[in-house]
Amino acid sequence: MKQNVEAIKEKILKKVPSIKEVFIAEPPSHYEAFLYKYTDLDTNKKYLGMHEGYLGDGYWNSSESAEFKKICSESTSNIRYEILEYGDVDEIKTREHDILTKVDAKNSDDWYNMNNGIVKKQSLRLDLVKSIVGKILAGEFDVVDDSGRWIKEDKVKIYNLPRLQVRVNQIISDTVRYVTERVEEAHGNTDLCTPILIYENRLKAKLYNGETDLLGDGNNTIEGVYKAPHAVEIQIAKIPYEVHKDLSNLELRAIGGLLNKRDVFIKEPLTLEDGVKYIMNVYLATGKPADCPENYEWLEEAGFTSNQIKKTIFPKGKEAIKQKNLELANKVLIDYSSDSPHYSKLEDKVESLRDSETHAVSVTSANIRMDRVMTKLRRSGKPNIKVVVHHPSITAADEWNTIKALHDEDVDFWIRDKKINGVNMGFEWVVMPHLIDNKLVN
Repeated sequence: MKQNVEAIKEKILKKVPSIKEVFIAEPPSHYEAFLYKYTDLDTNKKYLGMHEGYLGDGYWNSSESAEFKKICSESTSNIRYEILEYGDVDEIKTREHDILTKVDAKNSDDWYNMNNGIVKKQSLRLDLVKSIVGKILAGEFDVVDDSGRWIKEDKVKIYNLPRLQVRVNQIISDTVRYVTERVEEAHGNTDLCTPILIYENRLKAKLYNGETDLLGDGNNTIEGVYKAPHAVEIQIAKIPYEVHKDLSNLELRAIGGLLNKRDVFIKEPLTLEDGVKYIMNVYLATGKPADCPENYEWLEEAGFTSNQIKKTIFPKGKEAIKQKNLELANKVLIDYSSDSPHYSKLEDKVESLRDSETHAVSVTSANIRMDRVMTKLRRSGKPNIKVVVHHPSITAADEWNTIKALHDEDVDFWIRDKKINGVNMGFEWVVMPHLIDNKLVN
């Protein structure tokens, strides 16, 4: 379902006099619902909601607030309308509830919402997921005739199906190129291709121009076959509605992940980033933390090592969740790296603190080397030093007080009762702001 975002924005601005600004995040090919927000730019009062449907289907909101209805109906109003996020119905309901609960919107003068939404948590039944994966791999859902020969489908039809994304990088160009070349070498024959996995009647026809089937796995295969000039058809495995009807989309993604699990001898396994994305999907759907037991069990089943899970995937997953929550609160982390536009602010701050008695340096809170800081102070010949701290992540910012306390012990060791040229030495931490309003949304 490819939608023209710019055309939808223009239509909204033309039809609704009260809306003066529109921001619409780029939609994926497959989604069931979206999260939207209204902001009265004159008062900064907001309304957040979710809708099961698609962009441009005529839905606006379900608010019962008379005040909000009046604002929306007046041409003199000054409203910003935003589509923030897309996803499954359950996960978008969960996001709505989490955001509204966090600000207690129903009791806040800053929000028009009269309730904090309804939460509907998805669950992951790993044993059921593994059972279905086993049946897929055993060929139970392969579309074949009575003699076991593939009944193939037109490649264009399969290529155009809405897709369930499992991996971070849904299309891997090297893999696609390999599939295309191998199929062409066989003059368009696709017998050696893994069948494309289809969930039958998964979608609501009205949302997808009459289409009801969902492509669950095989994105790179169908991309490669589609690009092969001599290929015409591709084999498929189709899971009947009765089998998947009670499965959540979270469980469908878990199935897709296990179909691409890491092997002892590596082929095209899930990446660490895919593991982080899975954690984010679980959080969005269930609200469970990154390091919950269910996540560990799935990641282990998917072939990741304990070291990869605990030292890389869990920490990155926690950071990704914090970043997502900030984004939905209209805040983003300020990047002070050398290739960032904010780097000059860091440099200017350091320079402004330097004078004849004071040396200044900048450090990242995630990697402070006090020995280097003190070496720079000694070489400067000045009695005072100010250390400008910037946070490279939300986690680093959250942990700053603990980190600072440890380094303060080093400061006492290096500075206390010390003098340079007869002058008592001084030390000061100067912490840069780490959050900024998200200009795309706020």
